[in-house]
Formats: sequence, structure tokens, C-alpha cells
Amino acid sequence: MSDVLVIGLGNMGRRRANTLRRFGYAVRTVDPAAPADYARLADVPEVPEAVIISTPPATHVPLLLKVLSRGARRVFVEKPLTEPRMLDPGLLDVLRGYDAEVCVGANWRYAYAYRLVRELIRGLPGWDEVSLSAQADVTRWPAASYERRLLSEMYPHMLYILEFVTGLQAVGVERYRWKRDGETALYVLLTLERGKRAWLHAQWSDEVAVDTVTLNVLGYPQASFHLDVREGPATIARETVAWISGSP
Repeated sequence: MSDVLVIGLGNMGRRRANTLRRFGYAVRTVDPAAPADYARLADVPEVPEAVIISTPPATHVPLLLKVLSRGARRVFVEKPLTEPRMLDPGLLDVLRGYDAEVCVGANWRYAYAYRLVRELIRGLPGWDEVSLSAQADVTRWPAASYERRLLSEMYPHMLYILEFVTGLQAVGVERYRWKRDGETALYVLLTLERGKRAWLHAQWSDEVAVDTVTLNVLGYPQASFHLDVREGPATIARETVAWISGSP
């Protein structure tokens, strides 16, 4: 797969396009607001199999459906997939109707630290419950949007990390609550496959300078991991190239 179409040339779009060019990919770009090969998706004569969508969240799903209908088979969409208020419950069924793979970034499956944690956790015998806590710097968002941002910005990341490191998918929600007294936080207790359970705790904090995640395996004091989840250039480069090339 040598041709890639990058839609959107903001910060992330430019970074991903430049990364792919460094690795020898033929990159075509679409962006009405920046120097690009095409101003609109409709101007592209033929959509390649590999597409990266790096536009504002409200445009992600419409663009995703358009490139899938035009033959894209491997599509990377910047997070979040869409604004929470615009999420269509039937979207997953629509996507299943296409013979394609869709990935929502940024994720950390290509970061060395998360691969190491995955190997360590999967090697622990007989664990039943894990907890995953995340803190994020709130200074970049207005206070009125904290709750919505927790759901759209943090929770998808946490769920992805959980499923990646444990190898188990969430199959149900046992408890769910907001806490607003002195903090804005989301607490979720999930049921995982094989009868396992997971606590997710996402919290906005103005006392941390970077995004951080802490993962603990209950019953294993040695299995405690504290990770900085900033999207460094090396991780973004690995994520971009590995996804487009089909690497695991």
C-alpha cells in the first residue's frame, strides 16, 4: 500500500503526512484552507485504499462514510470519532457494512511502554480485577465542558488502553456516576470477558502538567504502572506508519 490520502492539514494532518513521506509513501492531501493537492474530497479523482482524516471532529463521520463509499479500505480517524452530541447509535452497524478497517487515534498500541505493560499483565495468573485511573490537564478547556470532555477525550482512551493491555473486551457496565464535589470525575465499573472486572476513573485536574495514566492489578502490588501518555513525535510516527502498513 503506497498511496495515502490525508484529509486536513492542521497540526496533526501535517505531522502524519510528513511522516508518511519520510517513509516513502506517495501522499496526496485535501484541505480547503491550506496548500494541498485538492481543496475538496469531491475533487479527488480516485480515493486510495489508505486514508487519514485529520479534520475537526464534527466532520469526521461524514468524511469517513464518503471515503468508505469511494473504496477506502484502511482509514485512520483522529480522535474523537465525533462530538458526543452527534453520535449516532447506529453508526457501528453502518461501518460493519463496509469491507474496511477503521482506527480512531491517538492510541498507544505502538508505544513501547504499553506493549511492555500488556506482556506483564497477561503473564499474571488468576487476576480478577484491574483499576485504571487517568488525570488530564484542564487548563486547555473551559470549565463548562469538563464532563463532556471526560467522555469524548479521556474515556475512549482509557477503554482502549484497558482492552489493549488485558486482551479482554468490555461487555457491560455495572456502575456509572459523576462526582462534582471538589472535582469533576467519571467513575465506571465494567464487566469484562471471562468474568473479569475493571474500574475506570477519569478526572480533570489543574495540578498536573501532563496527561497521566495509572493502572493497577488488584491482588498484585507489584503490578502498578504509572505512565505519561503525551503523544510524542516517535509514538505518532510509529502509529501512523504501522497502521497504514497493516503492521500489528
